[in-house]
Amino acid sequence: MKKLVVILSFVSFGLVSCGGGGGTSNPPPPPPPPISVSVSPSSQTVPGGGTQQFTATVQNTSNQAVTWQVNGVAGGNSTVGTISGSGLFTAPALPPAGGSATVTAVSQADSSKSGSASVTIVFSNASVNGRNAFSFSGIDSAGEFFIAGSFQADGNGNITSGVEDLNHGTGVFTSVPFTGSYSVGADGRGSATITSSLGSSAFRFVLGRTGGAAIIAFDSDHGTGGVQKQDTSAFSSSAIAGNWSFSQSGIGSFGEPTADAGRFTLDAAGTVSAGVEDFNDAGVVSSNVAFTGSTSGISSSGRGTATFTGALGTSQLAFYVVSANEAVFVSLDFPSGFLGSTAKHQSASFSLSSLNGNYAFLLAGASTLGAVVDAGRFTADGNGNLSSGVLDENDTGVVLQNQSFTGTYSLAANGRGTATVTSAAGSSSFAFDMVSQDGAFLVETDATAVTLGTALSQKGSPFSTSSISGSFGFFLTGATVSGLTDIVGKLTANGSGGFTGTEDTNIGSTLTTATSITGTYSIGSNGRGTATITVSGTTSNFAFYVVDSSGVLIVGVDPNELLAGGAGKQF
Repeated sequence: MKKLVVILSFVSFGLVSCGGGGGTSNPPPPPPPPISVSVSPSSQTVPGGGTQQFTATVQNTSNQAVTWQVNGVAGGNSTVGTISGSGLFTAPALPPAGGSATVTAVSQADSSKSGSASVTIVFSNASVNGRNAFSFSGIDSAGEFFIAGSFQADGNGNITSGVEDLNHGTGVFTSVPFTGSYSVGADGRGSATITSSLGSSAFRFVLGRTGGAAIIAFDSDHGTGGVQKQDTSAFSSSAIAGNWSFSQSGIGSFGEPTADAGRFTLDAAGTVSAGVEDFNDAGVVSSNVAFTGSTSGISSSGRGTATFTGALGTSQLAFYVVSANEAVFVSLDFPSGFLGSTAKHQSASFSLSSLNGNYAFLLAGASTLGAVVDAGRFTADGNGNLSSGVLDENDTGVVLQNQSFTGTYSLAANGRGTATVTSAAGSSSFAFDMVSQDGAFLVETDATAVTLGTALSQKGSPFSTSSISGSFGFFLTGATVSGLTDIVGKLTANGSGGFTGTEDTNIGSTLTTATSITGTYSIGSNGRGTATITVSGTTSNFAFYVVDSSGVLIVGVDPNELLAGGAGKQF
């Protein structure tokens, strides 16, 4: 037995040492398991301005410390959201591009190891905050009205320190204070009520990606307008000094339709010089009329007043600064009235080459038949010629679709230009005032129509149906067989020709909310698109023109629905 034990011991040691170079050492220990990081919860929906606590678990190391990122930025930022060292995420007030963000925890023990969670960010009351300017026009039992103003929103549903100027069928009311409340849904659709000494008004709105909104009246009145966040650092005469273009539309002293576009220079002392305008008063056109003027100081709401004087007379108005490059204004004259906007020139001077490339446009106003709306596009060659023009028009139910046109134009160094366009339907003349190579204000200078509009540079051509996808807010205004019609809503386009959405409508003072819509669309290479929208079993037809992947201009092409508007990307 002893001999057997010795033999077994020999065999055992021989096996251990075999292949080991004759040594007697133990085998190396196995490598430690790799570090891994997980984040909880792995996905979450957070309202704008809201918070969410995330927790990181680091496995296979005693060092549990992590560095938090949002979309790859340590600590995040105000656009995509911020996150603290303890993992508390605070959403931005507005959804970021794409509507979501990625929260990542990076191991401090091994920076190559990380874990992530997805965050969907939706609109909330916090999405409406700070100081905002607005402009609004419509009609009530006393006639047409025009409003511009400013308000402070607290991000919690309250409107404070509001002020407005109203030009109404019963008179002009200046610097009227108001307060109110608002509520914002997850899809960016919302409601608001404001109250002043003049009474209470209700509205519906839809938010866009910069915090601005399209709004409609949501009571017995009818009207549409817009809200824009104000840059309070621009509330001084020196901040807004420069060359400006403007457009305005409204009614004359006898209630007739008017449209006006022009340009002026404003210095740091508030003096207006080098003003020229093209004015269409119910078909009576005054071209390239000179004017001068002055502006007052600007208050903490961004409100100022201005006086313009020229061959057409003297006009008084109140304006509200949006930024150093933009303002809205309303007439303080009576019984005439108008509402308008103005934009600062982004070029020191202009020439034919300043109008160069592809442009989409929208026009609205009155013709000899009644109300008229147009949307279209053209190519400017930078040498005075317009080509590849096409438009869709609804002139009180007389519809032209995909109408080709050509034209010519001139453009002076001060930014004022003229254009003539010709199609199978005839010729039309316009004056326009450039803001930059990317856009201009237009006014028709024919005796048979009073229209006003905007031309915007098209970006991203050649276009296709996939050029438009994602979440959009939209508005439409005009009239249908059921009466005056105002609509705001949200739609989601799938990029392959289908969309769904929700809308709020004021049709003949019949109010509906949260109505589901479906539709189809297609887009040609020139940016002209067609769409059908189905609501409660009724289908409407539209033409639209792509400005870029974030916006389109829309016109209704059904004889019994005279509608125009636009859609802008929410995120």
